[in-house]
Amino acid sequence: MQWLAPLASEAPEFVIAILFAARGKGTAAIAMLISSKVNQWTLLVGSLPVAYMIGGGGTVLQLDGRQLEEVLLTATQTMMGVALSLALRFQRYTAWALLALFAVQFPITSTAGRLILCGVYAALAIAGSAPICAAGR
Repeated sequence: MQWLAPLASEAPEFVIAILFAARGKGTAAIAMLISSKVNQWTLLVGSLPVAYMIGGGGTVLQLDGRQLEEVLLTATQTMMGVALSLALRFQRYTAWALLALFAVQFPITSTAGRLILCGVYAALAIAGSAPICAAGR
């Protein structure tokens, strides 16, 4: 269910990104999607504990095991997406790889499988950022 909320909340940005891409403005399309993700991970996720506390839930946001998996999976996906975007080049094979990894998560329902998938995302993020770090030296 991790994919439902982002699709619903980011549909306007997604439509605009598609329009940019269709008009040959790939950089603007990627920038639109990245800015949307940054907003999701800073303002929206950061406000969850505050909303929980204001709602009377206390100072600690309690998450069960499945919710922790969802947060970890989304965080590692974001980490990989940012790492691959740091080069300021987004190749077609990179887009296909992101789509394939996103699609493969749906049949994986076990905790172990989802944690392995998180490891794959993290490893790809590290591998994707390695050329950028090497170029910066």
